[in-house]
Amino acid sequence: MYELVRRYEVPYIWTLRGDLGLPDRMPEMRTIKELILDPGFGFIGSTEADYACMREMDSLRKYGLPILVGVSRKSMLWRPLGLTPDTCLCATQAMHLYALQHGATILRVHDVKEAKQITKLFELIVKS
Repeated sequence: MYELVRRYEVPYIWTLRGDLGLPDRMPEMRTIKELILDPGFGFIGSTEADYACMREMDSLRKYGLPILVGVSRKSMLWRPLGLTPDTCLCATQAMHLYALQHGATILRVHDVKEAKQITKLFELIVKS
């Protein structure tokens, strides 16, 4: 698959599944023209591991690559709060803001209008 990605020069989202130290394949992956890092929230193993990964997300900034975060309506948000995927918009937005503060450059979302609002507010904060 990597050869196809290189040949057609398409973006590749590399899901790390919580391995923020990045595996030994980083030099090979750097040959991809547009590489996007995804910590893999929801695929790491446990809610505790997801939160540990979120706390360490800053460490991905050193690679100078876009960081995609997909936490929208994930169980790591609604289960600890006793909510449902449909009732955790506030928790999702809080986590989006945290992710943006800690290096996220792309948010994978369900609620586009609300995510746009949070990113606009974040931009106003950091530009000040």
